[in-house]
Amino acid sequence: MKVEYINPFIESVYDLFTTMLGSIAKRGAVGLSRGDSAPSEITALIGLSGPARGVVALSFPVATALAISNRLLGMESRVVDDTAADAIAEVVNIVAGGAKGKFELGDRPPIDLSLPSIVRGKNYHVEYPTCTTWLEVPFESDLGPFNMRVVFEMSTTEAHLGMKALVVDDSLVMRKVLIGALARANITDVHQAADGAKAVAAVQKAEYDLVLMDWNMPNMLGIDAVRAIRALGMKMPIIMVTTEAERSRVVDALKAGATNYIIKPFKPAMIVTRIQEALAKAAP
Repeated sequence: MKVEYINPFIESVYDLFTTMLGSIAKRGAVGLSRGDSAPSEITALIGLSGPARGVVALSFPVATALAISNRLLGMESRVVDDTAADAIAEVVNIVAGGAKGKFELGDRPPIDLSLPSIVRGKNYHVEYPTCTTWLEVPFESDLGPFNMRVVFEMSTTEAHLGMKALVVDDSLVMRKVLIGALARANITDVHQAADGAKAVAAVQKAEYDLVLMDWNMPNMLGIDAVRAIRALGMKMPIIMVTTEAERSRVVDALKAGATNYIIKPFKPAMIVTRIQEALAKAAP
């Protein structure tokens, strides 16, 4: 998760406290959250999906949760009943909803929010998948302390909008198949070349974010084109897509500068995955 993604959520907390709660929230240092850390007695969670995916979790001690719900509802409740729990659920809904409106999505569809969930009690743990990075932000306020945990990433395919790819194959049919795979990865600005020599010429006329390269083609083999492109100092991902299945061929392609290697025939989902992996590795 990119650290800058946390800022809209922090700003949304500030907005909620100043406008609806008549209070000031001050954040502490942003850090990585530990899944085994002791949670507060009440945690509200809400999921995000669409062009971005993630989860927002707000955790409160009982005293803070009561102070917030009482301030929000104009009540003086002393116990966390269903009404107070609903108020805390609405708090996380407002924070997530306010944050999603701060992201610049252009022509992409809006981020969707799930229904908020409330976890109550003392003997529970919030476990996070090992492949995710959660950022944690502690807050202090005159209503009491609380924590916010966020995991948030823009969709991988959405991140590929605006990228340009070059498909190199002497078969028109295979070029169309690869163009379809790129479209499933949300890459629609695609140029074509029918052999290695034309590919080397093409990369000198335009900048490409990705090249899909066949091996056996007239005029110049794909592996020779890879060497020539790398000799020009170009570092875009190059994926070899070929029937050459021998291990020695794979090794030769990687030594020549190929980023990855796909053997025909392949499942459409496999090539989409390889494209996403190559672009993720090349991302700054």
